[in-house]
Amino acid sequence: MGRQIKFRAWNIENKELKTIHLGEDWTIFFDNDAIWGDKKDWLFEQFTGIKDCNGREIYEGDIVDGSLYHKGKCLPTMGTVEYCNEFAAFCLKNEGWQTLFHNHIISSFKVIGNIHEKI
Repeated sequence: MGRQIKFRAWNIENKELKTIHLGEDWTIFFDNDAIWGDKKDWLFEQFTGIKDCNGREIYEGDIVDGSLYHKGKCLPTMGTVEYCNEFAAFCLKNEGWQTLFHNHIISSFKVIGNIHEKI
């Protein structure tokens, strides 16, 4: 199975999260309605290709709770999912540090919110 390239978008003005689908002519659809407008009104977030322990898709901007594997120990951790340009990979960021997903016990991840909504 190939890698899924999916996005969601946060509408800055209306403060709502929408699912994005691409039409055959590359028209962008939000929840099946074609949207025309200024892209500056939207924040786009990519699907990481990973699902949490409940089967929920993990996107950039999600806040996840899980476990970090470090020096043979399992440590609880929480952070925000971001794309790390330096490593060309998704990472978990928390209070000044970031770590790549492969350093974590992925099956322990649980989405507990996102950066747009208070948890």
